[in-house]
Amino acid sequence: MKALVFDLDGTLIDSARDITAAVNAAMRALGRPEHPIAAVHAMIGHGARFLVASALATDDEALIERGRAAFMAYYEAHPIDHTRPYPGVVEMLEALRDDGCALAVATNKPALMTRLVIERLGLDRAGIIASASADEVPRRKPDPAVLHLALARAGADAAIAYVGDMGVDVATARAAGVPAVAVAWGLAPKDARAAKADVWVERPSELLERVREWRKARP
Repeated sequence: MKALVFDLDGTLIDSARDITAAVNAAMRALGRPEHPIAAVHAMIGHGARFLVASALATDDEALIERGRAAFMAYYEAHPIDHTRPYPGVVEMLEALRDDGCALAVATNKPALMTRLVIERLGLDRAGIIASASADEVPRRKPDPAVLHLALARAGADAAIAYVGDMGVDVATARAAGVPAVAVAWGLAPKDARAAKADVWVERPSELLERVREWRKARP
């Protein structure tokens, strides 16, 4: 069986406001300056430690760990205050689910937050049957380990494609030897496009049609 695997933040969900709020809660806890959402945009996508280290502009491990703990505590309490699926995403997932397509998430987001967001936004009910996060494997994306774990949890032996909104997602697909799909929305679509994804889609409905075509051609 093959599965379609998605990145989460910036691909399925618009989560930048809640992530920014959690980053700034950590900054306040440590007496550091807060960051505007545009600045945090550039920090998202590489895991919580990278995010906090970037916001703190430090390599002091003890300070980063304190910041990460404060970030996670706030984010766990406020995972979906403003976060929502992008328009058309739920309908796309439901249509793929109804087509019998296995759907999974592979993300650098911590596993606890990944599960919370998927469940509270109902993405599991829309068709996501498995997820894997960077803190569950030895290395974060673009290493393909998290993608491989997502496939294993979905009971799949291969990926139809890996769908994301950033260059790191394209690189992850390349490392795993699967087609890379870049979406026109999200955190860094220009970066994803510059990375020369195999397919570029403007809308979730366009991705739905592409996947249907692939599944007919390569069942």
